[in-house]
Amino acid sequence: MLVNLNAIIRDLSSKTNIFTVLKESIVNSIQAHATKIDILLQLYSSNPDLWGNQQVFSISVFDNGDGFTTENIKSFSTYKSDYKIKEGCKGVGRITYLKVFEKVEITSFNASEDNVRVSLNFTPDFTQDSFKKENAKRDKWWTTQLFFEKPSQQNDLDISIVRDEIYYHLLPLLFLNKEKDIEINFYVHEAEDLEDLHKLRKVENLETVKRLKKSTIKTKDLPYLSNKTFKISCLNIPFTLSYYFEDNENYSDEIKAFYCAHSRTVMPFSEFIKINPIKNVIMIFLLESHILNEYVNDERNNFDIDEKQPDLETQLSWGDINKKLENILDEIINCHFPKIKEEKAALLEKVSEEYPYLVEFLDTKDVIGGIFTEDSLIEKAEKKYSKRKLEFRKTLREGKGIAEKNFKKAQKFASLELTQYIEFRDHILCQFSNFLQPNTLEKEIHNLFIQKKCTAGKSSPLALKENNLWILDDNLMSYTYLQSERNIKSFLLNVNSASLSVEENNKRLLSRPDIALYFDSEERKRAVLIEFKSPVADYKNTGVAQLMYYAETLQQWGVGEIYLYLIAEIDDAFSKVLCVTNHFTKIFSPEGEYYRNYWSEFNACIQVVSPRTLLENAKLRNSTFMDIIKKDSLRHRSL
Repeated sequence: MLVNLNAIIRDLSSKTNIFTVLKESIVNSIQAHATKIDILLQLYSSNPDLWGNQQVFSISVFDNGDGFTTENIKSFSTYKSDYKIKEGCKGVGRITYLKVFEKVEITSFNASEDNVRVSLNFTPDFTQDSFKKENAKRDKWWTTQLFFEKPSQQNDLDISIVRDEIYYHLLPLLFLNKEKDIEINFYVHEAEDLEDLHKLRKVENLETVKRLKKSTIKTKDLPYLSNKTFKISCLNIPFTLSYYFEDNENYSDEIKAFYCAHSRTVMPFSEFIKINPIKNVIMIFLLESHILNEYVNDERNNFDIDEKQPDLETQLSWGDINKKLENILDEIINCHFPKIKEEKAALLEKVSEEYPYLVEFLDTKDVIGGIFTEDSLIEKAEKKYSKRKLEFRKTLREGKGIAEKNFKKAQKFASLELTQYIEFRDHILCQFSNFLQPNTLEKEIHNLFIQKKCTAGKSSPLALKENNLWILDDNLMSYTYLQSERNIKSFLLNVNSASLSVEENNKRLLSRPDIALYFDSEERKRAVLIEFKSPVADYKNTGVAQLMYYAETLQQWGVGEIYLYLIAEIDDAFSKVLCVTNHFTKIFSPEGEYYRNYWSEFNACIQVVSPRTLLENAKLRNSTFMDIIKKDSLRHRSL
């Protein structure tokens, strides 16, 4: 092997340990077609710790596989050999032996040549000439023995932990070999002294030594796994999730979930995904794909896949893989445990009522599995909200994105909790400011407040992101009924006017105010009508006449209390018309001009205001709200 083994050993992952050696040894045995594998863990320490625990002194691995054939010797001697590359062999596993143990010895018989024994003292100075062959008759049940001694790190091992670690690591490989009836036996020998330690190594059959602790894995005892295949990325890369559920009262909960490569577990889902346990249920999940096979590292304890940045060839990142995987996991668990799905739905409804500002970000798919809490659901929703808010702020700060899309995003955020709602109202007002141009159409201002042709009621109100009447007055958000660019007949029918029949088609009833709202209480039944005129309209005074016409119509059909708004530019000429001709009164406004009149014959109050005045007053209200919130936040922080 013409390579610097010492350099390779140094470069191996720091995670390489005794379990790594055991896993590699057992996999090599299985790939050598062994059906029986015995592992002897010998514990001994001349100075046990305070609890009497002894450390791993040596490990022996015996199997009845093919032994060291000519091809196996050649492969062993070649760094990163591709001899068994189709089986996932990377040609570096045996080097992990030297990372963990100072002494590594191998004795093997070729299964087809019983009279030839191959031995090797494996060291960093290894060459192909290090193999020694001699004539010797095989008189043991095993064909290959690996012997490891002098570990570089001290370990006291529990046999149940060793067995489970190996079991779940090799689970995919064991399932693939289920029909071969493979048996893996773990024996633990707590040596009394060095003589006892060496004496046991001469025992031909460990099964006969009753004082050894034993644990076994048998492929014939394995359950059958179900499979779910799905595709990810624009390249439709296939992934297969194998899964198994077992009711087991001996376990309060147990989850084994791994990303796999070449039929071996590599990394737990818990690196990225939290699966909540289900009481008294064992859950096993194994994710496989040819992509995972290609991108697993040499030590098989990680993958060369970026967490966020997609790979140029596969167009995949961990984010892409795990987003799809989480959905599949949630779907499978909900299907097998429908009660959990019902519990999640109930929890979601409860949290939605208590935290309405998080409704959009609440998703039971964020909580995978059984035992979950309200806190975990809220925590994930808040993280989502914070992440999206930061991303949007960055977009606005850098002046990126399309204005119309940014406007819609800002409207979306306006539906969140009060602080965020007020904060993002500023962006809506910025859009409104852009509309105060000579070329702005009336419909653009109209659609900013309420989209044309829409209707809404108490049982099906407009989403906050679709309703910007707060620019005019926050009180207008609490309507009983709302309609936009629809005729008065439709309005009266929807507010249950007793004096109007469906067949009636009076010309007045066909007139269409821009926006009409109805407010119903036990004592008062009120209507609000809003009319828009573009900034350059030279027929603004007709808006006053229109509103008077609407007021007269509503009164005629039984609406007793009416409030009217005309939103139009107010120049000097129009101001004189309002004050002199129509007897309006100029009233106080923090910014701009506001005019009001009362038409007693219709019991109607009318107000005329310019778009710019609305904008400046809304900005002032927003600023006031935000100042109060910030001061309150600082006050609570100082307590």
